[in-house]
Amino acid sequence: MIFSRNIFDFENNFRIGFRNSSKVKTVNYLEVCEYIKQPVPKNLLIYRLLVNDNGLDPYSTKYGFFIRVKNSMELVYMDPIFALRDIRHLKLTVDPAILRFKVQQVGLTAQDEIENEALFDEKFSFDLKSKEAKNQNDSVFAEAIFHFDSEYQTNTSREENLNLIVEDEDISEREIYDFSKIDSNDFQKTKSIRSHKSEVLQRALKLKEEDHFESTGDSIKSGIEINDSGIDLFKSTNIRFNQHEKNDFVLKIGKK
Repeated sequence: MIFSRNIFDFENNFRIGFRNSSKVKTVNYLEVCEYIKQPVPKNLLIYRLLVNDNGLDPYSTKYGFFIRVKNSMELVYMDPIFALRDIRHLKLTVDPAILRFKVQQVGLTAQDEIENEALFDEKFSFDLKSKEAKNQNDSVFAEAIFHFDSEYQTNTSREENLNLIVEDEDISEREIYDFSKIDSNDFQKTKSIRSHKSEVLQRALKLKEEDHFESTGDSIKSGIEINDSGIDLFKSTNIRFNQHEKNDFVLKIGKK
């Protein structure tokens, strides 16, 4: 299982653990991306933005990652902190003052592949409250399933610059918002942009491609477990899903 700790850090936010061991190791953002693309069966808990701006430019993302979900390439995030941080980089066609958005946790399953890449199907999704989006720590799910050592569960670093993102309490206006996913049907362009951003980040992290994938790729592949671990993962999350399924949490950027 790969999980995040709600830290805005490309090198130290993500951990990988295996069912037969209580120990976990650090994996970086690029390694997580590579695992997601691998055309093998897997279950994912990821995050998405829903926005009331149909003209938003999906290619303006700085911290998102495009994956194949059914018939489109959808922009997703490995951690809600990356989604919240990305908002200021996304090119909007509406006034930021009237921008409304949702941060959703999404359960995806990949059993098929297309063009040597995983093809995902959505199983569930629910809105996160503002507080949850800012403080979501997936190590809670990891601990519930695999009982990793507690020393790896502590997260002392929290985002301090997201206080302006708050919940929209004006229920009367909810019905006028037309929320949509951030996606694209231009598969070649999204893959090209995804590749370019990976190269830029790779240089930023000062990683050599041969060391990056050869040293960690096998360990990630060998840790993929599809059967009961994947089912348990979705079972654990369904508890929260049942609590959230009737809730509608709309977020906005508040005034300074």
